[in-house]
Amino acid sequence: MNKEKFSFTPDVKDVREIDKIVQEVDRYGSREEFLRESIDMMITWWRNPMDMTRKSAELWGDYTPEMKRQIEKMAPEFHNTMESVTTGVDNNKSHLERFTEQVLKSRNFLKSKKVMICKECIPSSNPPLMNKLHTRFFPSKVVTCLLAKAVVESIEQNNSEWIDYETFRKDSFEEVLEISKIIKQYEDKNIVSRNERISTGFPAFHEKTFENKEDELKNMLRIKASKERFLEQFVGPTLRGFKQNSSGTISGILNDTGLVQIRKKDDSSLEITLSQDGIKFLMLPNPIIDNQNFKHSISREEKDFIFMNVFPNFDLEKRIVSEIMKSIEKSQDMDTEQIDAVIDTVKTKWFKDKSNASQIEKYNLKRIDEDYWKNIRISTMGRLSEMGAVKWVIEKGASTYLSHAFWEELSLKPEDAMMIQKKKN
Repeated sequence: MNKEKFSFTPDVKDVREIDKIVQEVDRYGSREEFLRESIDMMITWWRNPMDMTRKSAELWGDYTPEMKRQIEKMAPEFHNTMESVTTGVDNNKSHLERFTEQVLKSRNFLKSKKVMICKECIPSSNPPLMNKLHTRFFPSKVVTCLLAKAVVESIEQNNSEWIDYETFRKDSFEEVLEISKIIKQYEDKNIVSRNERISTGFPAFHEKTFENKEDELKNMLRIKASKERFLEQFVGPTLRGFKQNSSGTISGILNDTGLVQIRKKDDSSLEITLSQDGIKFLMLPNPIIDNQNFKHSISREEKDFIFMNVFPNFDLEKRIVSEIMKSIEKSQDMDTEQIDAVIDTVKTKWFKDKSNASQIEKYNLKRIDEDYWKNIRISTMGRLSEMGAVKWVIEKGASTYLSHAFWEELSLKPEDAMMIQKKKN
């Protein structure tokens, strides 16, 4: 018997109003998020009306001052109830500030936690190169913090640090959207240039109202694709995707970098928790999370951790990064052609090593493919720039990377530094 399919598309007028709410109210990061909560509210109202006070209290913190004033005039008793229910919670705090509080609680709770090595855990596919879509590390920091929050809650409620994988995958995305929205609002307001955008790597909203229903459907599909792409890369595949993978491994930046442990349960579902390295990464301060400083997204402590604990997981990647850093420190600046030459030298030597033959075949690595290796360079330099290991300068559409020691010594604007270096040459 075929399962009945149901599809619903909001009217264009409704979509316009929803978009206004999403734009004006901090609670929602996307149209999909608004619709999901609206449906949840109505199901609760009809099936479990006693829970509506709790649901209303959850919304209360995101009401605008004007909304609260209007409610106080029309329903003073309800207004006072909501105020009393939320006593002790600072409703004026931003979502990011509340997120920071959660991270601090997780750190304090897990700081002395020793994680047992899970011998039966599902391994990473152990790729020699980082995925070209992992152009930034900050999204993985956010997801690590969200997993820590879920772990703490599970220990408190169930005395277990293991979380249902599919549930975490679903729930974490909504929080990621909120953080992404905050970052993008900052960047739009401050006109942040492409090479300094922190939002790179986060899922796109694609929030736009279309008059044509066909265009509206295409837009909704783009939103869905963006969500799945992010979850696939920064959490891991769906349970169905894992079952269809004959290798028995799980890719995604969290498992590839050793920040998590994932295991199969007797019912074939999956569970996830932080590894010891994941807890170490959680404990390190972050400019945005700890200080709401959007000038940088990775701290020096996190940079050192990545060099020491993350890059070594990728044999070819660590060699490429090592040679790029040596070359930039020696010459003080390099353009993309010079970096491509360094990568070509390293990967040519690595390909000649017979011990790497199985990996070359397994990952379908391309010895000679200009576009393929250009993308590898873009993602590698994006990560190094994010960490502050190099200074990325764009001048007349061309990218140049400066040694950070040279950059700090000059203490000048990028264009001034470039001019001085050109004169030296």
